[in-house]
Amino acid sequence: MEKIKKAIAFHKKGNYSCAEKFYLEFLADNPLEGKAHHLLGCMYMQMKNFNAAFQSLQKAYELDNSIPIATDLALCAFEIKDFKTAYMHLKDVVQTCDNKVLYDKIIQCCSFLNLPKEMLNYSIRALKFYTNDIYKLRDIAALAQDLQEFEQAKTLLLMLIKLCPKDYVAYNNLGLVYEFTSDFDSAEDAYRKAFEISPNLDVIYNLSILLRRKKKYNEALELLELSKQFDCNPEKYKHSFGLLHLFQKDFKTGYKPYIDYLKVLQKNNIDDNLWWSGEYNENASLVICATEGFGDIFMFSRYLDFLDVAKFKEVILIVPPALHDLFNFNFPGFKIVNMGKNVVYNFATILMDLPLIYNIDFEHIPSTDKYLIAPPEYFKNWKDFFNKDKLNVGIFFAGNTTNKRSLHNRKIDFEKLKPLFLLNDASFYSLQPEDTYGEACMMYNVTDLSDKITNFSDTAAIIENLDLVISVDSAVAHLSGALGKKTFLMLPYSADWRWFDDKDKCSWYGSVRIFKQEQEGNWNSVIAEIESEVKSLCAKEINSDTL
Repeated sequence: MEKIKKAIAFHKKGNYSCAEKFYLEFLADNPLEGKAHHLLGCMYMQMKNFNAAFQSLQKAYELDNSIPIATDLALCAFEIKDFKTAYMHLKDVVQTCDNKVLYDKIIQCCSFLNLPKEMLNYSIRALKFYTNDIYKLRDIAALAQDLQEFEQAKTLLLMLIKLCPKDYVAYNNLGLVYEFTSDFDSAEDAYRKAFEISPNLDVIYNLSILLRRKKKYNEALELLELSKQFDCNPEKYKHSFGLLHLFQKDFKTGYKPYIDYLKVLQKNNIDDNLWWSGEYNENASLVICATEGFGDIFMFSRYLDFLDVAKFKEVILIVPPALHDLFNFNFPGFKIVNMGKNVVYNFATILMDLPLIYNIDFEHIPSTDKYLIAPPEYFKNWKDFFNKDKLNVGIFFAGNTTNKRSLHNRKIDFEKLKPLFLLNDASFYSLQPEDTYGEACMMYNVTDLSDKITNFSDTAAIIENLDLVISVDSAVAHLSGALGKKTFLMLPYSADWRWFDDKDKCSWYGSVRIFKQEQEGNWNSVIAEIESEVKSLCAKEINSDTL
């Protein structure tokens, strides 16, 4: 015991070389003495020799997994950037040690390990340490917002505002949270308060978008014009200006600035000097990039028929691979090339530019009945799959929700659709391409087709063999309309511009019937109305079979 006493005495005096000598001599005789390994590890940490410290502390933890040793091992692991080990031990430590330093470390570990949910959880648990830290509260609120934990974000932002009543950033972010949760009136109040405290571009754009969603188009336009006083991004202005007019079905004023903005996004793909403006050249190759979202590609592919491909050497249509077979069959005059392949061309444009090139406005939308067909080989594969004794209904309820503003626009909780699935005379088939809803489908006797859908040719063939498609705003809804299939489209109160302010009838597709929310975020009336319509269709099906 004399050696360990000398080691500790030298350690306390800061004579680390002598302390190390006696620690090592003692451990040579007593290798299972966890406390000595722990003390040696702590000394190495004081010496900034973290690799040696880590080895000693690991050995100490193997012999004695107490909280003090776990704490020092975690802090040492953090120093050598072994965040996985640090996180593993800190998880246990913070259960018993309510310490700001430890919470700071585990929150940083979560950040380095890309564990956002855990990061938020520990940030909330450590909130009492940050109640007066405006920047920390902002960061936690932003994280909650990113994770769509909107109630938590709201609570944090209100804390911020109480702490700093003139925090316009907090009011702006609070407006976003209210907007994302469909509370438009509260969102408008928060944005206006932010603007009152500090007029700035972020608030102007957010308030302008909200007013547009509330269909207050003139007010939204006034705000947008105000943005010019704040050195606004001209491309962002064009986009917002175009959208405002497109929502009002104003092709003449809105479509060109909107398309100009989309062209800017293609600047890395298309040479500025090679944009096609409508002229024909039999010695030239024209490329049309159909690389927008799938829904837009289906919607605007109707304009391809206006292009006389014989007046070019060749016309190349670039599409995502999932569309190759479908477009290869439907547009035989075009050379269909998968996105990502290199092509040589003389002129190029994007698919959505065609209405502008041909000056076809929204009052004269062509081909509103049917302009796409499933390839025969795909149709044949699905012809005998469905139950002929019931109304066969395809359902698509979860589209792209990466944009938080459209989070509630393109997705309906599966549970809300339960009244439809309980209809005895209808068979429902999920058209979701992913299998994440497999268990829910089984629970409600909905046939999940995700493992059988390989591309959009399969989806098209399935739709053609169905009696009805019910969908949120999605590529499936557009495809179903383009195929001329009876479609019930479920839209939010503030729908995408492509649907204008249409109610019931759809400007783009004669077979699509619109069911729109009466109040933002409330799908109940939409689902109830569709349930009634499906019941009527089932009754007609039964009567026709009887006759």
